[in-house]
Amino acid sequence: MKQLTKNLFFLFLLTACVSQAVPATPTPTTLPEPTATNSPQISVKIISYNILFGGGILPEWDELIQPPGLHGDRTPEIFAYLREIDADVIALQEVYGWNDTEPPFIETAANAIGLPNYYVAPSSEDHDTAILTRYEILETESLYEAIGDPSVLRARLQTPDGNPLNVFVVHFWAMHLTTTEFKECQVRELAEAIEPYKYERTIVLGDFNFQAGPFYPEFQLMESMGLEFVTASTIPNMGFRIDQIWIPTTAPSWVENEWDYTIENSNKLSDHNPVGLAIDFYEYEPGIFIAPTKEAGAYLLPNFITTILDNPQISGEITFENFCVNERWFPNEPSQRFQGETFVLPGKENWSSGTSFPVKIEAGQGFLMKFKAKESSEFTINITTGGQWGEETYREAGLYFSSGESWPFFITGSDQTLPPENKLFDMQPEQYYWLSFLIQRDGSIQVLIQDTQDLTQAPVSFEFASPDGNQLTEEWQVNLGANLGVLTIDDFARFSFDGLK
Repeated sequence: MKQLTKNLFFLFLLTACVSQAVPATPTPTTLPEPTATNSPQISVKIISYNILFGGGILPEWDELIQPPGLHGDRTPEIFAYLREIDADVIALQEVYGWNDTEPPFIETAANAIGLPNYYVAPSSEDHDTAILTRYEILETESLYEAIGDPSVLRARLQTPDGNPLNVFVVHFWAMHLTTTEFKECQVRELAEAIEPYKYERTIVLGDFNFQAGPFYPEFQLMESMGLEFVTASTIPNMGFRIDQIWIPTTAPSWVENEWDYTIENSNKLSDHNPVGLAIDFYEYEPGIFIAPTKEAGAYLLPNFITTILDNPQISGEITFENFCVNERWFPNEPSQRFQGETFVLPGKENWSSGTSFPVKIEAGQGFLMKFKAKESSEFTINITTGGQWGEETYREAGLYFSSGESWPFFITGSDQTLPPENKLFDMQPEQYYWLSFLIQRDGSIQVLIQDTQDLTQAPVSFEFASPDGNQLTEEWQVNLGANLGVLTIDDFARFSFDGLK
């Protein structure tokens, strides 16, 4: 037991990682092409702006800001500029922390700019995107799980002439953090998300993090996917044209108008320049719009899950067989960790090997993974919430595995609840097991382990009681860490449920 406690002490120093399953993509809907008339019907002014680390409202991000003169809160000047140009729709990238304050800072922004309707789409690392508009927002959707980091959103707006306007706010991975191949994955996913709306008034804009121009492969792919390039702005002092606006080639007739949205001292507000468009949309007879539906995934939950849960529904899955999916959820992992449709995590001394699924689960949700380990492996599978280890709000619940034996553990802040003297179960080397964590609506956490080779046996079960009410509203990340041996994950799925039977 002393050795176990020592091992757990090193384990707690490990910064855990997390990942989540990917939902089914909306089924593309082909609409009859609209019929245009000759008279402009509505004018729209729309602008996109990457405001760099939330415009500086959170001091903890200052150390990551490299350009000089951009430290501190820049939002008063940003708001003054956006208020002056009087846009109908504003698309923002890098709204770090704007949905985390109380009240949400997005409300402050909306009041300061004078645009009452807004939506913030989440991401795994706070690279959130946002939209603010004077138009009524009919529906919103975060496309983060389908497209990946940083964040992409879709908003359907009601314009004064009665026709909808679809806006896609884009923020793709930075050029130096990913490959052209993965960027093309993101472009294809974006084009598929746009497909149901391509015959309507639809504008796609944001920080694409690839160069505008016919010589760049991502740009060529956008054009081949039926999107027309409209305009781009230039990064201050660098010349890159990565902030762009696109419109589907099949959209109703439109014409660009002049609009002076010039920003003074732009290098004092952000490391990007805004890109805007004043557009007249012509009157047209819209086709009958059929809302896209989600395709049912092929993944099926095993019986030991479905027999104890009310209305379990798969919300995403990862099978590790698709390059785009692997790159989307594990962008920093070396390619050799993806072997034969599995994810392989080798152990490293002092718990220096770990990874994370960049998605979260909350009350009424759970995850399921199939895993195995080599003989004498030492590893942990856990969920965390509330910041970093040692902080008062930190919570960690998990299973510690060593040489085929396992124990549950729980951490509050930096205080560990020692595992029981009796181990939870014995596992055989190189044999697959199902593992599921269920976040119940009372804040308690149930853990289930099932031998995949003997489904007649009841699963091993353990429950972490809710230590406080905070867990009821928290989002939990799923983490893996390995100290010795090799841990292999075959499948991963995330699901929701109404309760226990």
